Amino acid sequence: MGLEATYVDFSVDPIRLSNAEVARRRVRFSGSRLATDLEVAVQSPAGTARTLTAPAARLRDG
Repeated sequence: MGLEATYVDFSVDPIRLSNAEVARRRVRFSGSRLATDLEVAVQSPAGTARTLTAPAARLRDG
């Protein structure tokens, strides 16, 4: 089983989250390697929350 780290901040470029505020980002680790997917929980100004999943390679440390 992989180890799930505490929340780690990443920038979401080049993924565009128009009209959404990034609430938290969760990085999943498998052993010592970063998983291929990174889950981003976002909350819109209307208060609707959703989780996006994107390839970690498309996200950069910020």
